[in-house]
Amino acid sequence: MRLSTHFTSWALLCAVGVAGMLPTDICAQDKILSDHRLPPGVLVYTSSPDIPASYEAFKNTSYGQLINSPELEEFRLQLLEKFETESQEHITKVEDELGMPLSDLAAIVAGDASFAILRPIGQPLAAVAFLEIGDHRDIVDNLLALVEKQVTENSHQIKETEEISGTEVNFYTIETPHPDYSTIDISYFIKDGQLVIATSRSVLELVLERWDGKHAATFADDELYATIREKCATNDGSTPDMIWYINPIGLTTAALELVPQAKPFVGLLPLYLPTLGLNRLKASGSTLEVDSEDFNIISRTLIYVERPASGILKMFEMRATIDQPASWVPASATQYFAADWNVSGAYEAVESVYDGFIGPGAFDRQISDLTRQANQNNLHMKRDIVDVLSGKFEGYVVQGMAGDRPDVKFAASIGVTDEKKAWTLVETAMESANEVQEHDIQGAKAYTIVTTDDVEVAVTVTNNQVYVASSLDRLKEVVAGKAGGDSLVNSPDFKRAQANIPEQVSMLSYQSPAAQLRDPYEKLRKGEFDAATDGKFDFSVLPPFEKIEKYFAPSFGYLLPDDKGAFSVQFGLKPAK
Repeated sequence: MRLSTHFTSWALLCAVGVAGMLPTDICAQDKILSDHRLPPGVLVYTSSPDIPASYEAFKNTSYGQLINSPELEEFRLQLLEKFETESQEHITKVEDELGMPLSDLAAIVAGDASFAILRPIGQPLAAVAFLEIGDHRDIVDNLLALVEKQVTENSHQIKETEEISGTEVNFYTIETPHPDYSTIDISYFIKDGQLVIATSRSVLELVLERWDGKHAATFADDELYATIREKCATNDGSTPDMIWYINPIGLTTAALELVPQAKPFVGLLPLYLPTLGLNRLKASGSTLEVDSEDFNIISRTLIYVERPASGILKMFEMRATIDQPASWVPASATQYFAADWNVSGAYEAVESVYDGFIGPGAFDRQISDLTRQANQNNLHMKRDIVDVLSGKFEGYVVQGMAGDRPDVKFAASIGVTDEKKAWTLVETAMESANEVQEHDIQGAKAYTIVTTDDVEVAVTVTNNQVYVASSLDRLKEVVAGKAGGDSLVNSPDFKRAQANIPEQVSMLSYQSPAAQLRDPYEKLRKGEFDAATDGKFDFSVLPPFEKIEKYFAPSFGYLLPDDKGAFSVQFGLKPAK
């Protein structure tokens, strides 16, 4: 018997949560979420508190509307017909093995689906899964009987049943051929319409002790998790459609303890984590909302770092100085990104960590030696490169087609502290160019170069910025602060998004799905990708992109420092009415 057989059998039961993406009718009711039933010591947690409700919400988003749109009806029917024709035999076989139609699997997902990895105090690492099955106990019992039959046929197992806190709990000990893990423990119970499965008997006991959600010590009250939930709360205080949480250091330590060969090193971690600064990385978590106010989807994430950050974590120090896109960024941009990163601080963080292990001054000596070996200009990494960069960057890309070839237009600005040294860097970089021509832009020197891929690039240094663009004409417009048309900052989409973006952030991003998808979609519709599917699908029935473009609204994102670390938000707007 192979170990994978056991996991496959039990995974069948856990995987039915995927069926939650299908519609299910349930009665709305107040309920206790799994985070109130879990004990402290959770290292990983992910939860979809109400899958059927989230599915209904997704149908209200523009992407849900696109899937069921009249414009795609002909292609949608083709897919369904092809699926039914080619899959019916397999579906029938699976249904015969299950003893029920596959549609019944959707019925057992009546709400919450959660999973956690935890290490309660004084106990080993364990996993536990929650699945709200409502009043479909009969279907679940059939699945459990099938799983137990498969496991019994392929291995030796010991089954016990015990009543704990008035609930019947089933325990399985399954023998395996693995030298380090000779047995696998699986336990489960069903209570109040919830199926709970765990790899530890004691964990199920802890869950049952907290079943009413009123226990004094639960994961929901964990300081790190509670802070993340508070920071990432929905605007109206409603339960998010998805929640995730991870304690990376705790998880890594617990995982290493499971590997016999790694156990001797676990005790050394407390010695090295402070030097690396990783002892201050406490946790990270996120919430996701579907169909929220003006958003298709909005996610909020907090990386919880205890202040002040030190060691490696200082490499990621960002400054909140970005307020809006520059006037030279066009509204036609496919993608846009701006950030202000403390580059000098990042370098010093690496230097500090390196010197902490090797000795004072070791990193600078190493960099100086590498500098002499790497370039004839003797450009020092710190003094001539890192110190010259202010850390502020802004740029955009416009993707298009010129005939059958991709046509990419771009422009970017890189902040510098010393224009003379910046020119030295630019001219050093141009030494490998095929062609270099000098120009003048508003009294400032500029160059156009041709790369080894025959792509023209224009560059200049002025106003403490290195400006780079895909053509000399575009570079002139950028230096003059002109977008060459409508600006992104004045576009209706950005105006709508701006109300949801703080006045100053450390990172700001924008994407236009319509602009990104237009060309590949039209290629697909014209049959250029038919070979990839062996001509099994007729993509010519797809409507012209202009017919479905209305379903693709832009998305924005931002990041800013927080007293608890770093906070970021990503949101997709709903199409303008």
